Amino acid sequence: MGQCGTSEQGIQMLQRIVAMLFALSGLAGRAAPRSRAVRLSLLLILTPAAAIARRMVVRMARDLGFHADFSDFDHRHEGDGANALIRLAYCFAELATTLSELLATVECYAPPVRRQAVDRILQRIEPHFLQTLRSAAHLPGLAAPFPDTS
Repeated sequence: MGQCGTSEQGIQMLQRIVAMLFALSGLAGRAAPRSRAVRLSLLLILTPAAAIARRMVVRMARDLGFHADFSDFDHRHEGDGANALIRLAYCFAELATTLSELLATVECYAPPVRRQAVDRILQRIEPHFLQTLRSAAHLPGLAAPFPDTS
C-alpha cells in the first residue's frame, strides 16, 4: 500500500508541474503587451526556466522510451519584444502538453512498472529543481532592474 501511495503521490506531483507549466505559459502570454521593463524581467526569469523544463521533459521522455525534440525552442537570443514572450508561452504550453501525455502513458502501466517509471522520473526532478534555483540566483537583471520606459 505504501509503495502504491508513493507512486500516486509522485504522479500527483508531476501533474502539479504540468499545471505550473500551463500557468507559466499563461503568464508569458499575458505579459506580451506590457511595458519593455516587464517583458525583459519576465524573459530574464522565464527563459532559463523554460530551458530547464525542456531538458527535464526530454529526459523523462527518453527514460520512458519516447523521443521528444524541442530543439526549436531555444529562446536565448530572441530580444525583448512581445513575440519573444508569445513564443515562450507556446514553449511552456507544448512542454506541459508533452509531460501530460507522458503521465497519461505512465498511468496506463501495471502498478510495478508504473512505480519504477515514476521513481525514475522523480530522481530526475531534484537536480533540475536545484539547477533552477542556482540559475535564478545569478540572473543579472535581478540585481539591477531596468527602468520602465513606456
